[in-house]
Amino acid sequence: MADRDEDNDDDQDDDASFLVRREVVHFLEDDGLEFIVGPRVFQTCVSTSTMDDGSKLAEENDIQVIAQEVENSISNTEKLSHYNEDRSNEQGEISFNSLPREIILNIFQYFSVVELCLYVTPVCKQWYEIGHDPGLWKELDLSKVNELPSTSLCRIISQAKSLKKLNLKGRLHVSTAEVAVFSQCIPLLESLNMGFCNDVNETVIDYFMRNCPRLTSLNVEGCVTVNDKAMAPLLRGRNLQEINFSHCSVSDDSIISLASGIKQIVSINIDGISWISDR
Repeated sequence: MADRDEDNDDDQDDDASFLVRREVVHFLEDDGLEFIVGPRVFQTCVSTSTMDDGSKLAEENDIQVIAQEVENSISNTEKLSHYNEDRSNEQGEISFNSLPREIILNIFQYFSVVELCLYVTPVCKQWYEIGHDPGLWKELDLSKVNELPSTSLCRIISQAKSLKKLNLKGRLHVSTAEVAVFSQCIPLLESLNMGFCNDVNETVIDYFMRNCPRLTSLNVEGCVTVNDKAMAPLLRGRNLQEINFSHCSVSDDSIISLASGIKQIVSINIDGISWISDR
């Protein structure tokens, strides 16, 4: 792991720009490929030729606003948990916290990640620390809370550093700004379900492909805004094995290109695409 100086910015692709706030952290894979993680690193994956200056500036502002709101929210939760801990200690209470850490951790396994984030970790400092044990944050299902505000969504996901499976199925609006904020916090992600999400496009997919290099399974079923333009970022998915394109707007040529470009692919679901031929 190493810090990157601003002098290295010129090494990036011509079609990518970066927003760097304070710190950039890089991880190096065994095969030498580098990917970006860290709470203050955001890569704008849209080609400058496809966005005018106004749109680009608006997206960058959205990213910064959401990131700052998430940072403030997490900070406030930490302060609240420490305050509650201090109050409990002052009153000399003998409480649940006197149990061994292993027992509390086992109890916390019965909570969903959303419940841990919103209701458990703010209680006190000890619960905050135990509630963020990586073993509790490997799977996250947000399909039943598909109207979460962007800040809440990013706050929850950004704390799941060891997340391997994420389900966003049916989210009413997936913005590029929120994906830019949280995708770079989950580099270990292996399975992503965005089935029937609105506004999923090549930019959203590009963020995941760049920031989640271990992704093996992608479901964009029913995402009508996923079209042939999404093929270019998908070809970066060097670990992709399963893709569900059911009812998406992709063509024969795109499927052929994807199948030939990703050697390890084992399954491509094209159900419900009537114009796909047998070739």
